[in-house]
Amino acid sequence: MTETPSTDIPAAVRAQVARMLRPEIVPPEAIDLRCSLTREYGLTSMKMVLMMTGLCERLDVQLSCFTDRDIAGIDTGHDLVAALEQARQGDPT
Repeated sequence: MTETPSTDIPAAVRAQVARMLRPEIVPPEAIDLRCSLTREYGLTSMKMVLMMTGLCERLDVQLSCFTDRDIAGIDTGHDLVAALEQARQGDPT
């Protein structure tokens, strides 16, 4: 069974951040996209890469659209949403 890609990028980002933080501790609806993913949520660079991989699979976006520099430049959930929306539209980030 093939999963249909999600169209709600902000909801997908919240769910993936919560998954990285353990959703039993931080539910997706509690994730504030204005917060820094590294400073406020404590995501490491490795977790950022894992999160990007999962989001790209879920949203049917090619991970190869992003360079290391692109990923390093993502600070907040809003930054991540914008990057994924841009990549989904076929624009390189």
